[in-house]
Amino acid sequence: MNVLPVNALGVGWKPLLSLLLALAGAFLLAAGASLQWLGHERNGRCNTSGWRVFLVPLWWLGILASAGGTICHYTALWIGLVALVLPVSGLHIALTALAMSRLRKEALLGLRAWGIALVATGVLLCLFGEAGRTAADLPSRHGWIVPGLLGAAALSSVLLLRRPADRFAVGSGLAFAASAVAWKLMAQNAILPDRIFSAVVFAASYTTGFLLIQAGFRRGGAGAVNATANGVATALAMVAAVSLFGEPVPAISWLGTAVVASGVALIGWRR
Repeated sequence: MNVLPVNALGVGWKPLLSLLLALAGAFLLAAGASLQWLGHERNGRCNTSGWRVFLVPLWWLGILASAGGTICHYTALWIGLVALVLPVSGLHIALTALAMSRLRKEALLGLRAWGIALVATGVLLCLFGEAGRTAADLPSRHGWIVPGLLGAAALSSVLLLRRPADRFAVGSGLAFAASAVAWKLMAQNAILPDRIFSAVVFAASYTTGFLLIQAGFRRGGAGAVNATANGVATALAMVAAVSLFGEPVPAISWLGTAVVASGVALIGWRR
């Protein structure tokens, strides 16, 4: 596959625009996830005809909000660095946890509160580390091997998970990671056949991720399902940012990503 390196952030308006779009996407995705969960609650999780949630207006409102968030997210990913956009988009996990605690009338204490604080701190570290950086030359034409192996290992681990919600969440995260990589490849590919191939992979993986996360919402809270899916997607996409796209990721950005991942794990933790 022929991929041309581009100046992902460039100068002037692009860094700010990609950041603002990622932030807007985080807020809209959080609203969408919460509303979709409410739609499943209205329909009844135990209903054998769970997919009748399509008839619940609240669920469709959540779909619209998520669609807006998705457009913002992928537009930011198109013009910005993966290593910047993905961690910032992770804010929607903390925002979803805040919304869910209010919807469920639960006090936001303990591990979940610490998780939200860690996500916010990690995003700030990534912003500091990635500010003003641009994409470098691709280090290898075989850069897909490392993220591919990690993705295969994560897929194999699904068999070890007991809770159906966790299995669907991990599967969704893998699919969304593939969609992010395919989208970025489509933005950088100069050859039309390669762009078409990337577009097909993006459409298939994004649709799969959407269906899997809906199945996860039927079996668990939006906060936990979203946290697991986002954690898997961000981790794999960050590896791809380095090995496939040749993005400069300094130590402080990796630290920020680790802090975000720790926060996501705490938010999705079940005792």
